[in-house]
Amino acid sequence: MFNFSNFYGKLDSLAGKKWFVYFFPLFCIITILFFNCPYYEGVIREPNTIWIFVFKQAAVIFPDTSHLDPASHEAKMTFRLAIPMLIRLFFLKSRFAVYGFQIIIAWFFFYLTRSLFFKILQDRVLSFILTLAIAFIFTGQQFVTDIYGAFDCFAMFFILLAMYYNNPLAIFIGVSLVLWTDERGGLMSLFIIPWVLINQSPDPKKNIIQRLGDLLDSKILSYFFAVAFYIIIRLYLQHKFALSAHIDNMHLKDALARINMSYFGLWEAFEGLWLVVLLFAFCLFNTRNYFLFFILACITGLICFSAFIVADITRSMTYLFPLLIISIYYLAKYQPELKPTLVRTILVGFLICFIMPTYQSHDPREIIKNAPLIMRIMGRF
Repeated sequence: MFNFSNFYGKLDSLAGKKWFVYFFPLFCIITILFFNCPYYEGVIREPNTIWIFVFKQAAVIFPDTSHLDPASHEAKMTFRLAIPMLIRLFFLKSRFAVYGFQIIIAWFFFYLTRSLFFKILQDRVLSFILTLAIAFIFTGQQFVTDIYGAFDCFAMFFILLAMYYNNPLAIFIGVSLVLWTDERGGLMSLFIIPWVLINQSPDPKKNIIQRLGDLLDSKILSYFFAVAFYIIIRLYLQHKFALSAHIDNMHLKDALARINMSYFGLWEAFEGLWLVVLLFAFCLFNTRNYFLFFILACITGLICFSAFIVADITRSMTYLFPLLIISIYYLAKYQPELKPTLVRTILVGFLICFIMPTYQSHDPREIIKNAPLIMRIMGRF
């Protein structure tokens, strides 16, 4: 007869070994490659226009964009300077070097993700299971599968740095890098505010004056400084060099045209781990913590709306990533009586993430998928 307690104990013993802690991020990367191997052949033959533009940015920072279609992806990359600057800083001369650097960042991402979950849960097995679940969804997979120069994975890594170290300097640097990676990072960075608040203690009995006082925390102020610094520099560059990011061609009608695909893209944000987020939302209502619920609902709504009006819905939905960390933190720290429920929810969510394939919804009728490594080798996909 299967003894779950004994099995869990053996997993805990394995997870406690130092070598396994360092091997596990590599295991996540290998797992992604095995189940969702990208189509490398298409990139090896010829770089796409996005890669060409990124290396132009790395060379001259502000290349001429007057010839670009305002609706193109490249036209919207004018102020996405974090990656071109990293390319210059680390002397990355080709897209293959950048991809190799991205894989190194993937190792640090999974290492810090597991470490953060362990700090929150104080459970080695659960922290490994949660991190592996992220490797089974698009949020984690994009570190390996993004071979086309989207770079959203870097934004995930930068926001994780801010949340992991959770001090004013880390928040300022992390948020700044997120903002200069992608404009959608501005919405994701808003999660820093509730993250700092729940680390203080989200007391639902606080009055409005006390809540406003919480916003004067040095960490939240560093967040606002980062945003203000970004806006000032961006406006200066826009005025000085007559630049435009061409983001004014997105309309509500685009969201309506993609309404059928939007539900699919929303699911792809967390897949089975949505169960954890829903449990968190239920607890906020149950404890009458409406203030925190309202803040998180507004941020989530803004990110979802921004995802619905662009073509790459699933990519945009990954900017909800901090919501998962906030959910787990709140449930672990402020609802300890729900620990058995949380454990079961995480396990069920992990199984769903493992069983369900990952797709990328793109435009009203296009769904992108990767294939298992064995299928790539056999030439079936």
